[in-house]
Amino acid sequence: MALSLIAEQKSIKSLFLNDDKYIIPNYQRKYSWKYEQCKQLYDDIIHAFEDKDSYFIGNLVLAVGAKDDEYEVVDGQQRMITIWLFLHAISVLFPSMPKIRRMLLIDSWESKEGQKDECKITSRVFEANDNEQLMEIYNLDFPAYTTLVNLYDLSGEGQFVADKGQMIANAVAIYKILNEYFCRISDIEKKEFFENFVGKVYLLPIILRDQDVDA
Repeated sequence: MALSLIAEQKSIKSLFLNDDKYIIPNYQRKYSWKYEQCKQLYDDIIHAFEDKDSYFIGNLVLAVGAKDDEYEVVDGQQRMITIWLFLHAISVLFPSMPKIRRMLLIDSWESKEGQKDECKITSRVFEANDNEQLMEIYNLDFPAYTTLVNLYDLSGEGQFVADKGQMIANAVAIYKILNEYFCRISDIEKKEFFENFVGKVYLLPIILRDQDVDA
């Protein structure tokens, strides 16, 4: 087998508004970004929006899986999951915009009884409950976020005093700081922020695919 490589800069919308599924393989380390890294990403995104500019987050390395619409995240899972956390918080803060929710999940093609939509990202990391945290966040709504924001204190150093896991702590922190920012801007600016976030924040996915030498 030969290895083909494709690299093309894509917006968050291009990466998430589709039926592609991203899988964190079992050999990867667990999600480990702390509050400071999430806050830095937030600051960079806000500055880009207020400066009417685009923003490049970094690279992703994706390997095509068993199906053409499944990708293993070889490198960049911290960025990808954190972007998904931002999208989820925005979807709860903007329930009137169903397009945002569509970026979090893969719609079921069949409306069978008990058939559920799938989360856009699945973690298969050993010795970690990352996938359980993803699913818990996936099911959070406005009252649940509000409860968690009130339950977990944010210390002066920006760390949540929580025992539910780093991913959930980051999800609540992101929701809190986005909510505080949205309270300071107009509805028109909120919509502009979302369009800037999904349309002018970019990553560079490097896609790896096995290919027959004789093909």
